[in-house]
Amino acid sequence: MSNKPNIPGSLKEGYTHLQRVAQQQNQRLILWLSGHQAEVFKQLSELLKVRRDLRGSGFSANASINALFVSKAFASLDDALQDALNQYHVDICLHKTHLLGQQTETLIYDAFQGFDPDLFCAACGTLKAGGVLWLLSPSCETWLKQPDKDYLTALVYPHTIEKIRSRFISRIIQYLRDSSFVSHWCCDGKNWFTLAGEEMEPAELQASSAIGGIQYTNEQQQVMNAITKSLDTHLPLPIVVTADRGRGKSSAMGAAIARYSARSIKVLVSAPNAQNVQTLFTHCCSQLGISQQHKDRVLHESLEVYYVPPDELIGQPLDADLVIVDEAAAIPEFLLRKAVDKFKHIAFSTTVHGYEGTGKGFEIRFQPYLDQKKPNWQLCNLELPIRWGRNDKLETWLNNVFFLDRDFNPAIDKQQLDLNHCKLEVVTQEQLFSDSQLLEQVYSLLAQAHYRTSPGDLRDLMDGLNFKIWILTQQSCLLGCCLVAEEGGLDDDIISAIDRGIRRPRGHLIPQTLCQQMGYKEYAKYKIARIVRIAVAPSFQSSGLGSYLLANIEKVYMADNYPLIGSSFSAYPNVIHFWQRNQYLPVRMGFSKETSSGAHSLLVMKALGMDSDPIVDMSRQFSNDFHLLLSSEFRDMSGDVITAMACFLVNKNDGSLKNRERDISLVKSFIAGARTFESARPALTRLYLQSHGVLPKTQLTEQQYSEKQLEWELFIKHKTLKDLQQLGLVRGRKAAVTDLRKRFAKLDIDHDNQAADYLK
Repeated sequence: MSNKPNIPGSLKEGYTHLQRVAQQQNQRLILWLSGHQAEVFKQLSELLKVRRDLRGSGFSANASINALFVSKAFASLDDALQDALNQYHVDICLHKTHLLGQQTETLIYDAFQGFDPDLFCAACGTLKAGGVLWLLSPSCETWLKQPDKDYLTALVYPHTIEKIRSRFISRIIQYLRDSSFVSHWCCDGKNWFTLAGEEMEPAELQASSAIGGIQYTNEQQQVMNAITKSLDTHLPLPIVVTADRGRGKSSAMGAAIARYSARSIKVLVSAPNAQNVQTLFTHCCSQLGISQQHKDRVLHESLEVYYVPPDELIGQPLDADLVIVDEAAAIPEFLLRKAVDKFKHIAFSTTVHGYEGTGKGFEIRFQPYLDQKKPNWQLCNLELPIRWGRNDKLETWLNNVFFLDRDFNPAIDKQQLDLNHCKLEVVTQEQLFSDSQLLEQVYSLLAQAHYRTSPGDLRDLMDGLNFKIWILTQQSCLLGCCLVAEEGGLDDDIISAIDRGIRRPRGHLIPQTLCQQMGYKEYAKYKIARIVRIAVAPSFQSSGLGSYLLANIEKVYMADNYPLIGSSFSAYPNVIHFWQRNQYLPVRMGFSKETSSGAHSLLVMKALGMDSDPIVDMSRQFSNDFHLLLSSEFRDMSGDVITAMACFLVNKNDGSLKNRERDISLVKSFIAGARTFESARPALTRLYLQSHGVLPKTQLTEQQYSEKQLEWELFIKHKTLKDLQQLGLVRGRKAAVTDLRKRFAKLDIDHDNQAADYLK
């Protein structure tokens, strides 16, 4: 506990003191304003005026952003506050993507509209050394009594927000109260300050020098030199750049690329999605002295830089003088290995500890491959932050609250593993809340095993309403954990609403998918256990521990009368093989690639306390659909994934007749507007071919040919709606789907002779 004094006084005096300490010590500090919303916002308006007066006449609306207001619902704020923010030139941010490239001296976070852990942590990354975070919140009592508004985004049907226990918010409040660098202004009529102490260690800022008008640290310049040396001396040595968030790895690589503006150089930049590489492109353009015209390419003189998704980087016949793979830890390891073998000059970068994920798995699994294949590969590790100093108070506080810098290391090694002495047990959220060490271990294990583990997942772990948390231990040593969402058990009214496409109850992913996307609405009333995350300590992987953990969880849910268990995951070959080894069957694959992973999601199921035939039928139907979709929606799928799926699929011909009536049902739902085109496409294709045949029986007029061309392109050539738009056959997606619904509505599905034959 800190011993900060409660000092009556004015807000101006307290803030002036705090800002002086922050600037003198190069520290980032927190000013916490709590109380009734109207009073806090009134104090905020006064504080903005104080801040302007402190900055003096040098303040200009045309200067770079100096203050940033982050809120989940800016439109709901009163007009007076909006006017004050505009008057004092405060920039507004409503989403994480708006924070890219931003930096500020004053960060204002509005927790009245909801404390979003991911948004909050990302926003803190914009605050420079000597800056102050202004945190606006309800009073502690109110914040705990009335659940935070951001919990609304994670509510599970049929629970209401009153069910939330606010353990996560309680943790935030505890760390705010106990931290010596937090100043607390209570807007409760008493107006008293809890002041941050002046005796704190100054934060050490890293030395830097200007390149092209932009400051780059010595560590960043070492990265630039390593990349240019690799190309200039024609040394085919992979380079790996690792860093915690805020160290400037992406900006360094962007500046390195710009050094080749006078040479004919082609650079491919890959990452899970194009948003990940915007900082790299921004710094490349800044060094070239040009404005960024495109999000996916930079073209200047003889220099060509293109963004390429990871699967295309490997699957397409591409060549390049240099390949840079950013956020490599989020990309499947098999793709990274192929990239090493395919390209001569390649650099990987990844965040080791960050707000969006952790790269420790990359270090554990991929770097040993480099040791074997390219033993002279070069590691560049950026240790010091660029916007704030070493030993920064705010970074330390964030790391402690959200376990951002924690690594999981089990107390025993793989040779000591004895499954006969392993114990599976449920850990309650109250246990995690009261045992911070156990909470840290469970969260760190999940973060290390799954790259995309974020601060928001910590909140779900502590307060999620339909989660069960299972841990596997040996001699009290944590070796694995599994998060299970208990879904289903829906009533007929909800199932009917889901089937008609008018309800999407949160927290029931598998029942909703079975009902709305696949037409198996009868299974939404069953209790279904969904494996959300299953994680084993990296040093224990490939030892059978994950399968052992899963098998024991299946036994528990079978005994608890759950007829079905399943999981939805990114379809990487190694993950597909894991579920196949454990006798799960694939029943659906998502049509769009996930933004976070760059892969399609795959839903797998297994029967526990029921006959397995229905799941086998689902998987057979999916096998039929998958083969059709390989030439359309899945035509860009990598060969590795297709190969893995080929081993996973049920024989596509067996039992196909049993699913024809379901095809008719899916087509009718599509016509009624309750199904998307993609989810009904396989059924539409089969029905179209049965009803119309592949080729016309008579010569068509030009008008008839034009009318039929759309159908042929879709159902015979297997083109996508996007392809049809590029061919000029449709104006847009909405118009195309409307047209298709009308065309199929004209087909008398129940009485058409060929359609009737199809049902026999």
